[in-house]
Amino acid sequence: RAHYINGVGYYERDSVVDACKEYLKALEVMEGRFDEKEMVGKKAQFMALTHTRLTILFSDLYLHEQTICFGLLSLGYYKKFASPHWHIAWMLNKVGSQYDMMDNNDSAKMLYMNALQVLPDTNNITYRDIATRLAYLSYKMGESPEKSLKQLHTIIA
Repeated sequence: RAHYINGVGYYERDSVVDACKEYLKALEVMEGRFDEKEMVGKKAQFMALTHTRLTILFSDLYLHEQTICFGLLSLGYYKKFASPHWHIAWMLNKVGSQYDMMDNNDSAKMLYMNALQVLPDTNNITYRDIATRLAYLSYKMGESPEKSLKQLHTIIA
């Protein structure tokens, strides 16, 4: 926990390299102490949060492949504890957006669709963000502009 907290402090002071070192050290300590089958409950939550911090850190630096790697790792841990559905949807959206920026449209679309399926309702900002990305992606993939506009109007309504 101390390495994680140090990482947060460094990140908030814009010391990205030191923050990354601390987050990676936190993961190293956890992986050295516990087997994968022991990573449930609070331990899984800690691992998910640490991987999420690294996902955000690399995303801010436009390091897409690293963002995808840590994002996918975090998803594995989110599923090992009682995580709110919107956490999983948010991470699927984050990883999907990285594929989107790399013009890997099929993977992005699949992740966005999975994110929408995880959400229990459409009355939240995460849904709006994902649906908006899907509307833009359909336009980017050459579908009719009217279809994208219709999707955006539906979101607005």
